[in-house]
Amino acid sequence: MLEHSYRAIQRARARMGTQVMLDDLEEFESTKIRKPTEIELKILNHLSKKPSSPKELIVKTKKNRGTITKSIKSLYSDNLIEKTGTGKNVKYSITQKGEAARALRQ
Repeated sequence: MLEHSYRAIQRARARMGTQVMLDDLEEFESTKIRKPTEIELKILNHLSKKPSSPKELIVKTKKNRGTITKSIKSLYSDNLIEKTGTGKNVKYSITQKGEAARALRQ
């Protein structure tokens, strides 16, 4: 919720406003935690143990690269996982929001 307040204040400042208006607020839908799919749950479960590269996730889940890439992209865009490193040194780890989503499915 604090994130939403901050973004609303930033929008008000961008339009040179002195007060936060309803148009500055965004819907709280983005803070709702969605239930992960079965493969996403496997990824989250693995990442809760240790940060891993996409290659490690492919081996661990026994799914193809395309499926894992698509799942990682979805999890990352929903802020359920975070990325550290670049290129071949990328590792993904679970976020607090990811832990909450994981708990929804268990």
